[in-house]
Amino acid sequence: MSNVTLATQTRVVKGKKVKNLRRDGIVPIVVYGRDLSDALSLQVGNKELQKALREAGRSSLIEMKIDGRKSHLVLARTVDRHPTRNNILHADFLAINVNRPVQAVIPIRLIGESPLAASKTAVLRQVLEQVNVEGLPNALPEMISVDVTPLERIGQTIAVGDVKLADGLKIITDHKAQIARLNPPRRLAEKKEEEEEAEAEAGNE
Repeated sequence: MSNVTLATQTRVVKGKKVKNLRRDGIVPIVVYGRDLSDALSLQVGNKELQKALREAGRSSLIEMKIDGRKSHLVLARTVDRHPTRNNILHADFLAINVNRPVQAVIPIRLIGESPLAASKTAVLRQVLEQVNVEGLPNALPEMISVDVTPLERIGQTIAVGDVKLADGLKIITDHKAQIARLNPPRRLAEKKEEEEEAEAEAGNE
């Protein structure tokens, strides 16, 4: 897992005054962790933070440099964005120890092709976009690839419990949760729904 570098500065502005920072394109951030005696109040340029989060996501380590000197390896935890402008208002990061397991949100990518979906006789639906994984920071994958080729009949699913990860990694998400499912085409689903409604009406007569 490649590291991303982010240059930050110590933040002295706090409370309601941080809105002045945001006006100038600066984002207030906080770094916390059990190896830190106190949480660190920092600030960083919005564009630089956006770039780092785009490259690292929630699973890749970020080497956060503070005032050009001391640095910490961190994982993004909470990112608050403006509801319409999408710029970052605040972010929290966890300072990690590479020798201690951590939990991270890992995106899921579907690969392969279901024969039924390829022939348009079924619709492949991705139910789950990400899972929570625990492991050593440097062992966390950037992405989990799930092969949907084995899906060969309508109603068949792939669950979290079907995913196999490398030794030392553990999925925390409910193993019964569905990742992908083969649904009938809309026209067939609508027809089945109509038939069920007709049967229900007949039974009430």
